[in-house]
Amino acid sequence: MNTWNCAQRLLCRVLLTLMAAVGVLAQAQTQAQTQPQTQPQTQPQTQPQTQARFVLGPVSRDGQGLGHQLASYPVDGLQQFALLLWPAGNRPAAGWPVVLFAHGFHPEPRNYGRLASGETSRPGDYYRGLVTAYARAGFLVVAPDYRGHNDSEGAEYTRRPLAARWYARDYAAALDGVEGLEGIDRARVFAVGHSMGGSVIAHAASALAGRVRAVSLWSTAAVSRALTAGDGGPGGFAALDAPLLLHHGVADPVTPFANAQDLVLARHEQGTPYALYRYDTDAHLLEGEDLRKALELDFEAFSTSGH
Repeated sequence: MNTWNCAQRLLCRVLLTLMAAVGVLAQAQTQAQTQPQTQPQTQPQTQPQTQARFVLGPVSRDGQGLGHQLASYPVDGLQQFALLLWPAGNRPAAGWPVVLFAHGFHPEPRNYGRLASGETSRPGDYYRGLVTAYARAGFLVVAPDYRGHNDSEGAEYTRRPLAARWYARDYAAALDGVEGLEGIDRARVFAVGHSMGGSVIAHAASALAGRVRAVSLWSTAAVSRALTAGDGGPGGFAALDAPLLLHHGVADPVTPFANAQDLVLARHEQGTPYALYRYDTDAHLLEGEDLRKALELDFEAFSTSGH
């Protein structure tokens, strides 16, 4: 009798344990069904999944013989625009070398590349002298708006903390468009960025690696240590081992000279080529003799790259 009672008690305990386990499993399944299956993407990948192609508008020549052309191209379902500034004169046998220009921060993105009257005149008065100088020197200059700037779609992206990473996708897609152009020297494509444009190029580094011959950053914004050290994922600036030129005013009040020094330290540790040029000025965009000197240094470096 006692043996039978013990067996009953043991069987009850086993049944209770099984019932509790089934209850826990059902509760876990219910919780899983109420949880979102995916999280929204907060870290955009650098390279768009589809290769962009430029749709080209007509070319208009100015009084200096430079050709102005507007290109449109899709990125992430958004229509983007870029200015193409063609050199004057006869095209070299190998095609025109290219400067892919990354502009800096604009407080009113819709007004980027516009005159005070509101008329569109890319890249705007602030950058006109710089990009025109490259075109006069025989480079095709391609200057993308970035999403949300001027007439390019995507204004909502300009208000996000990761804006520069999204702009990097537009910049990388513009490089795809460049490579589809006729009459260019694909072996001589150069990346040039000013201020925030330095951060844009750093985020686009993995897409640029092996495709640009040199990089020139003017008054660069800060580039995170994670990017420069190469542990910031596939977009790490370390992936871009092309020669790096840095132009920076020592008293720049917008982007400290230390930003350029940090990049120099990272490059030195990685053993990749670099050159830092310091200017005794507080100008955020170099001007006058400093502008002329920086341009000549770029022209010299670019002329020996890709040959």
